[in-house]
Amino acid sequence: MASDIDSSYSIKQRREQKLTIVLGLVIIGALTATLSLSLFRNYSVIDDVQSYIFAAETLALGKTWVPTPQPARQFEQWMVGQDGDRMYSRYPPGHPLILVIGKKICGNYRLIPPALAMLGALFLTLTVLEAGGWKCATYAVILPLLSPFFLWTGSTLLSHGSTFMLLALATWLFLRMDNGKGWWWGLLSGAAYGWAFTSRQLTALCFIVALIVFELACVRGRKAGELARRWIPPLVSGIAVLCLFFAYNASLTGKATGLAFTSYWPRDTIGFGDNIGFAEYNRRIQVSHTPTQGLWNIFFLFANLDMRLLLVLPLGGTAALVLGIWFRKELKHYWILFVAQTMMLALGYFCYYSSGSQEGGPIYFYEMMLPLFALLALTLPRLLEKLSPLSSKARFGLALACIYAASGSAIINFRPDFRTQRLTEIERREWVKAVESAPDNSIVFLPPTHYYVGHPLGNLTNNPAFSGRVLFAVRPRPEDWETTLQELKQNFPTRSICMFVIEDKRFRVEAAPDQPPARQKYIDTGYAIFGTP
Repeated sequence: MASDIDSSYSIKQRREQKLTIVLGLVIIGALTATLSLSLFRNYSVIDDVQSYIFAAETLALGKTWVPTPQPARQFEQWMVGQDGDRMYSRYPPGHPLILVIGKKICGNYRLIPPALAMLGALFLTLTVLEAGGWKCATYAVILPLLSPFFLWTGSTLLSHGSTFMLLALATWLFLRMDNGKGWWWGLLSGAAYGWAFTSRQLTALCFIVALIVFELACVRGRKAGELARRWIPPLVSGIAVLCLFFAYNASLTGKATGLAFTSYWPRDTIGFGDNIGFAEYNRRIQVSHTPTQGLWNIFFLFANLDMRLLLVLPLGGTAALVLGIWFRKELKHYWILFVAQTMMLALGYFCYYSSGSQEGGPIYFYEMMLPLFALLALTLPRLLEKLSPLSSKARFGLALACIYAASGSAIINFRPDFRTQRLTEIERREWVKAVESAPDNSIVFLPPTHYYVGHPLGNLTNNPAFSGRVLFAVRPRPEDWETTLQELKQNFPTRSICMFVIEDKRFRVEAAPDQPPARQKYIDTGYAIFGTP
């Protein structure tokens, strides 16, 4: 789609814009790869990643679940269900499937986030290219580079990176169809929307509703045949993907619409009212969801996103919405889609009750960067044209004020929204070295950081085949020690049994004794592993 803002550009300038886009994508890949392979190399930020990897490796085996090893209580893992003799991830298959494909291509899980970040930025750029032309597309690739939030979260193995990429892809494909490139683009767009739904249901649903709002707003003047060509292809492909998703659900829960996640967290609901659940375990966590709480959640999430979105613009998210509506006539009808995507995602989390509260912070709004960046990229060139009559001193002062305000808010407000990690990088390396020193074909009891196997260190997770060089198990309680050792020796007769020992903040692996060891041998009192109390 040609843009009036591009009309005066020469072939040389167009070539420079294309080079800028390519260079921007390469830098995004380099930055996220550096974070993924260094900062996040030895731990997974949040334990949900272990469940994603478990699901990915289960799918790689051609299965949706695996037999539960015995004794089952020693192999409990966060967000991995043990339903009788079956063990499976509680998370939906969309993101794990991308991890499967990514590992086949990249050979390493830690190289997948940079690839997703680059693809997400590429599809965002192509979306803006369709909506506003080459100059705006150049801004679209620069904005993620200026966003610590995009680079930080996009360097992890969380599902936000893959969902952002899929939704950016779906939006670009739909705009291709909207610009008259052919109905098959809509067919591909529907499949991408469907895949995003299998990754993060609420987020994808909000974007799909935004697409419906956009279509209804623009339906005037279109004939029935044109509407059929626009709506039928994405519906057909989207429903086809959802059928596979329903089949996956049925294989785990026995119901096509039964999500394994909601069976594990039944209190996470859409709507308002009482949610009896965690109150008996933790009185501090809300047990009901009200419109007031929903509004507070939106304020909290958007305010945090606003401060962390960009370092060079104060109130980046708010500015994007204001500029998008201000320049709506120059953006034709696309401003409706991007504003609707933002508003629908906010509405979704206004209605969403999370039994764990909103402790995830703005990561709930990670995909909101897609429409916000698109609005900023489409409107910033126009804003700069409006400011061009100002004197050079006025423009310099305005830019300085923006940078000063943004950097100040960033220093005060920007921090990773992940749990505090009290292990230093040196200590993590020592931890990994201790694990690597474990004998081949052994079972290692891990220290009691949690009641499940699966730690922020990504390599302390059993594969679904339970065939690794070392298997990790929950350390049994002293009263169950002898019984557990007997069961493990019976079910894993060829494996030796060891235990991870922490003494004076030093780590080692040693053979497990027949009797429970002294308490201080595996609990270093006053020292919290991975920030857990």
